[in-house]
Amino acid sequence: MSAPADWQWDIAGVTLGDGTVYGIVASAGLHGAEEIRSSDDPRPQAHGVFLGRDYLGARLVSLEVAITADDAAAARAAVEELAAAWHMTGPAEGETEPLRFRLPGRPAQRLMGRPRRAAFDTSRLQAGRVRAELEYFAADPYIYADEAESVALPLTAESVGRTYPRTYPLTYGAALSGVAIVTNSGTVPTHPTIRIVGPVDNPQVENVTAGEYVRIALSLTADDYLDVDMASGTVMLNGTASRRSALTSESTWWALAPGDNEVRARADTVQTGAVAAVSWRSAWI
Repeated sequence: MSAPADWQWDIAGVTLGDGTVYGIVASAGLHGAEEIRSSDDPRPQAHGVFLGRDYLGARLVSLEVAITADDAAAARAAVEELAAAWHMTGPAEGETEPLRFRLPGRPAQRLMGRPRRAAFDTSRLQAGRVRAELEYFAADPYIYADEAESVALPLTAESVGRTYPRTYPLTYGAALSGVAIVTNSGTVPTHPTIRIVGPVDNPQVENVTAGEYVRIALSLTADDYLDVDMASGTVMLNGTASRRSALTSESTWWALAPGDNEVRARADTVQTGAVAAVSWRSAWI
C-alpha cells in the first residue's frame, strides 16, 4: 500500500484530501493532548493534592469533508465508499484500523484506533455535493510513523558484564555481534516488537541506553520463534502459546527513547541462525 501524499488521509484503502473527490475542509484533534488521566491523591486535612503520575487519554480526531463529484450518481457512490471505509463491523476486542496521513514536510504517519462516527449532509446530492463529518477514536494517543523500521540482530553467546573503558562515540553499521543503534526519530518513547528465532537458550534483548532488558528463560529449537510485544506486554511462542511466565523477574517492558538507542541481543547458548529482529515505529505527540 502506497503512502499518502501531502495533505492526504487514508483509511481502509480509501484516500481523502488533495487530488480526490474528498476535499478536507478542516481537521481537529491532531496536535497536542486534550485528555490527561492523573493519579493525584488528596492531601488529608490539608489543601491541595499529592501529585501522582499523569497519563495521556485517548485522542479524538475529527475531519470535515466536502465531496465534489460530477453528478448525483458519482456523489452517491463516493458517499457509499467512504461510509463503508469509515465503519468497522463488529470489531474484535483490541482490533484497530489505522488512519494514515501526511502533512507537508513530515513523513507519512498513522493513528491507531477506530473510526467511530460518520454523518453525511446530502441536501445537495443532486448537484454532486455532499458534506461529511467524521470522527476517529485513537485509543493510543501517540502518532506513529506509517512505515515500520526493523533490524535483525544475530544472537551472541556472551557474559552479561562488559569491559570498560569504552571508546565513544560508538559507531555501528550493519547489526554485527548482536548490537545495533536503533533510532526513534520522534519526540516520545516508542515500544518495539521483537521476534526471536532459535535455536537459542535463554535469550535476552537489552536497551543498553536505558539500562533495561527483557530475558526469557526458555530454549527454542530451529523451528521455534518468540514474539515479544513491549507495548502490550505479551510473549507468544510460535504465534499461539503465551510464554509470559518465562520472563525473568528483572525483565522490563522497555521503550526506545527519542534519538539513538543501543540495542543488544545475546543468550546463554546460541547456534547458527539464531536472531532477534527488532521492529519499531517512531512516535510523536
